[in-house]
Amino acid sequence: MLSHWADTNGFKFSSSKAMCMHFCRIRSAHLNPELTLNGTLSLLLNKPNSLESFLTISSHSFHIRYLKEKCVKALNLLHIVAHTSWGADQHTLLHLYRSLVRSKLDYGSVVYGSTRESYLRILDPIQNHALRLCLGAFRTLPASSICVQANEPPLYILRRMLSIQYSSDLALPRAIRLTIRSSAQNSSFLFFKT
Repeated sequence: MLSHWADTNGFKFSSSKAMCMHFCRIRSAHLNPELTLNGTLSLLLNKPNSLESFLTISSHSFHIRYLKEKCVKALNLLHIVAHTSWGADQHTLLHLYRSLVRSKLDYGSVVYGSTRESYLRILDPIQNHALRLCLGAFRTLPASSICVQANEPPLYILRRMLSIQYSSDLALPRAIRLTIRSSAQNSSFLFFKT
């Protein structure tokens, strides 16, 4: 049925990348359904790893731990590029941080930002470590000073900003949202500069 809809509307689903997860209210043991896409059997996941399935979970700790694992892999790449003698400059490293690490931290922060502070503090060392790598700062430098030097807001402020932006986007009509976004992209906002 999904394949037919995709064919008629011009979409293509990759059967090798497609995964699904079975949610139901049946508590007794039962067989998982066999789902096929373009004649091939789809892979069933045992635990959620996407934002869609994350929305159905009451505890966000699993998603935050999964997010930390993904960010640590990106930090390893940043660590290699940030070599002191032949590595990239500070500006390039901050660009890499924003595209590799912060983009992962931003995605879904509107949803998981309402969880316990103790869970959210798991992600703070990732930002601190990444900014230390980008700036070449010592480990003894406070995290707030690193954020100021890198012109990056701390994660708790970033999550609030994204939540406010999301809720204002929902409240405004579409034409006004597009005008605000285009003017915001043309101007440069500076955080914590004195």
